[in-house]
Amino acid sequence: MVALNMTSQNYAAAAAQNSVLRTQMMELQSRLCALREIICHMYATTTNVHPATVMGGAATYHTFGETAWNSGSCSMQMVDHLLHQCF
Repeated sequence: MVALNMTSQNYAAAAAQNSVLRTQMMELQSRLCALREIICHMYATTTNVHPATVMGGAATYHTFGETAWNSGSCSMQMVDHLLHQCF
């Protein structure tokens, strides 16, 4: 009975921690998407291209971070190039 109680408590603690980590992951994905959007706009500005052309249209946000930015519409080579220039 004691082992069952300990296991239940450990499960509840792990579930709570997992929930916090999922929330943090979603927040970080949202921030990453916003930063990618800024970088795409910076690239479009420096190359005199309309941002919608660089980004392939409006971004759509999904639960697990699937957006125009990580689905290939905004070239990761452009993002990497601009990030490299920042450092």
